Amino acid sequence: MEQFFADVPFFILAALCGFVPTVILVKVTGNPSEFSKAIIILLGLSLVGAAAGFTGGMSRTGVVGDIVPAVLALLGGVSLYLFGADTSRGIMTSIGASALSLSLLAAFALGASNRNDVDRYNLARDQCFSLLTNAVFLGNKKAVCNSRSTMMPICAGVIVNETFMLESDDINLSSSEKQKKREAIMERVDAEIQNLYVENCT
Repeated sequence: MEQFFADVPFFILAALCGFVPTVILVKVTGNPSEFSKAIIILLGLSLVGAAAGFTGGMSRTGVVGDIVPAVLALLGGVSLYLFGADTSRGIMTSIGASALSLSLLAAFALGASNRNDVDRYNLARDQCFSLLTNAVFLGNKKAVCNSRSTMMPICAGVIVNETFMLESDDINLSSSEKQKKREAIMERVDAEIQNLYVENCT
């Protein structure tokens, strides 16, 4: 749930990337009497583009081949509706396509960046757990000492995060209580790592 709320600002930002420029364009070039209708259309297209782009960027499977035809089909449907209702709305179709494309592109980039951060953390977590459960590594004092300035600082952060998630099952904790709990875990992990160094590096 926390990750969902953390992603909401990125989704809104991506939608605004498509919505704001096109609304300004409609305000400058469009019919003032239809401005409110244009806002609704552009907002809807921007939200659809942001949703498609963000989920596509976050996905670990190839979804571009599915998203692009869906977007083109949506644009075709909107264009057909607008031209069917009034053939003079050709410019609105182009602006709507711009809103959808801009929000789709921005959301895809933000989603891919978010996914890369998650992938890097997962890789670091797997490497750390593999390292700290390796009897050969733990039995080699030189290797343990050399890890002090390489992998161990990264592993300390990973252990703190994972321990915090396992032990913080009470959703009613306030932000200050969560922060105190994280600091207590951090002190405990630092003490354990220091003991490891004392045993192997002195």
